[in-house]
Amino acid sequence: MEPKVKPAFQLREYYPHEVCRIINRKQAFVYMQNGVWPCDMYLSADKQDTVYVFFKSETQELYEKYKRHEL
Repeated sequence: MEPKVKPAFQLREYYPHEVCRIINRKQAFVYMQNGVWPCDMYLSADKQDTVYVFFKSETQELYEKYKRHEL
């Protein structure tokens, strides 16, 4: 029998203070390449951008490296 696929998105509710919202697609992709997946995604109010929502606790280290251009 074929193994089940675990979805990349976390299916749980979150508080606004627990997350960061990223519209920079390159930054979001770098996070995903490093094994951190968005917990939510939605279109921006003007429908021009995708907003990627990540848990701050999972992205803090990556964010620091991203700011220093180490990723």
